[in-house]
Amino acid sequence: MHILQLCPRVPFPPHDGGAIAMYDVAAGLARAGHCVTVLAANTPKHEQAADVLSHLPGVRLLTVPIDTRLNPVKALKNLLLGKVPYNVERFISPQMVTELRQLLRTERFDVVQVEGTFVAWYVDIIRAEVLNLPVVLRAHNVEHTIWKMLAERERNPIKAMYLHHLANGLKRFEEKYLPRFNAVAAITAPDQRRLRTMGCPEPVVFIPAGVDLKRFQIDAAIQPKPRTLFMIGSLNWLPNLEGFDWFLTNVWPYVHEQMPELELHIAGKDTPERILRLRGAMYSCTASLSRRRSLCSAMKS
Repeated sequence: MHILQLCPRVPFPPHDGGAIAMYDVAAGLARAGHCVTVLAANTPKHEQAADVLSHLPGVRLLTVPIDTRLNPVKALKNLLLGKVPYNVERFISPQMVTELRQLLRTERFDVVQVEGTFVAWYVDIIRAEVLNLPVVLRAHNVEHTIWKMLAERERNPIKAMYLHHLANGLKRFEEKYLPRFNAVAAITAPDQRRLRTMGCPEPVVFIPAGVDLKRFQIDAAIQPKPRTLFMIGSLNWLPNLEGFDWFLTNVWPYVHEQMPELELHIAGKDTPERILRLRGAMYSCTASLSRRRSLCSAMKS
């Protein structure tokens, strides 16, 4: 089959959850004998060269530059006049529309996989070009539930109000656009249930994110270290940071008091300075991927 994978960022390097989920899908489909065309927004935050997937036989990468950086003027305009939530609007690009239409008009695809809510808006462009082409949503999250949680935990009333606005807008957007797909693949079972209640047509399936474990070979020379806890995750993603803040505030002090010999190692991408300042007495931090892998090996038991 020839599969078109529409991504909100270039899925490389596979160093975080979002990139891994998209990269391993493309790599796995190619290994299974399929041809994969990856059409990706090339954003300032995750900007990559056009040939970064050239090592994957059967995978072709096409990129479109999209500036998704937060813009206060655009955010205010969206707040007053926007028809889609600002989270989604940032990924809408006339150049992406043009590239997508050109691909659909000049090449034959058997299925399109759309990676997440933030590029779900393009489903109407796909439908307008090829009426009977199956379009599948890979639901990385039910986004409005995450933003609702962030809004409920925000102490600044003005920021909380804006986060509630974003969450409500995302809920309306997801309820409107997600049922337009032919099928939905959720990454978690709870999200599968949520998507069904939102009216997404069957099949709505639960397919966990796959990971190529060959990238994480255990180093036999590293000895396991008992009584050690290990946190790995991107701390530039608010849900991860919120959860880890809760753990540090509500769990770790009690555990550390009861078991002072217990060690906590944090391997978090873009760890905030306030967390880095507290390291030493209670925990250690690292941001290096190679170091994270060695920590994983050391803590395998």
